[in-house]
Amino acid sequence: MKYIFAVFAIILCNFLFLFSPFLNIDNFIYDILMILSFPYDSKYEIAVVEIDEESLKFLGRWPWKRELIAQLITNILKEEPKILCIDIGFFEKSENDKFLIDALKSEIPIVLPIFLAKEEPLTIKFPPKELLHPNVYLGHLHILIDSDGEVRRIPSRIKFKGMEYPSFSVQAARVLNFNKKIPAEINIFYQTPEPFLFYSALKVLEGNNLNLKEKIVFLGGTSEGLWDSFLTPISSSSHLTPGVLIQAHAFRTVVSNKSIKTLNQFGKVILSFLLILFFIILKR
Repeated sequence: MKYIFAVFAIILCNFLFLFSPFLNIDNFIYDILMILSFPYDSKYEIAVVEIDEESLKFLGRWPWKRELIAQLITNILKEEPKILCIDIGFFEKSENDKFLIDALKSEIPIVLPIFLAKEEPLTIKFPPKELLHPNVYLGHLHILIDSDGEVRRIPSRIKFKGMEYPSFSVQAARVLNFNKKIPAEINIFYQTPEPFLFYSALKVLEGNNLNLKEKIVFLGGTSEGLWDSFLTPISSSSHLTPGVLIQAHAFRTVVSNKSIKTLNQFGKVILSFLLILFFIILKR
């Protein structure tokens, strides 16, 4: 009789894993195992130039004028980073684009975002073609939100009208000649405390104590309320993770080949069986 019960329990667990709130248990285990994992090293040192509260306080509300953003980019590139990933959408033309066009022209590779607009008709938003110098590459910023509202995964590529577009972080990795196979979905291996060097955009514009040479630099907003921020396994409802940091974690996951391997349905069945077997032994 107990064997019939065990078989029934395995089937039931297998079925329940597909649905919330049982799926949330799966997510909870995922988060705990990731947080308890040992920190891992990356071959690249990552710096985040953040448009933070301090920068907005002294330089004015967002959006900034293109010439100010251009000066920020110029100051970063003067430090000779290995690559600059700009998590700022330049989807509309501006009368001051000439400053941005000049700033982006460099021998240093730069990644700019593209975005699949949700309004009808569906279309991909690109930066103006004048910004697309030979050193400028494009990557999408889309994320995947799980049933509990947290971001654990990003699509490594999206397809639209027969064309394939890599994610922002994957494009940066490809530019740096990372040629290993990348899964369709990247399970982000977040680390806490975050393993990045942080520089306020205000300090970068002032040219104070910069050390960005040969670093992977991400530029984007971290000020709460002005940027897309999300729940993640390392955030809380009162302190969300800015999109630029999600992209930085995703890049570090990819280049370190640390994408978390999740259990498939068969693995979950085996896990269910082992747990039930454990409880049967305890009952004896």
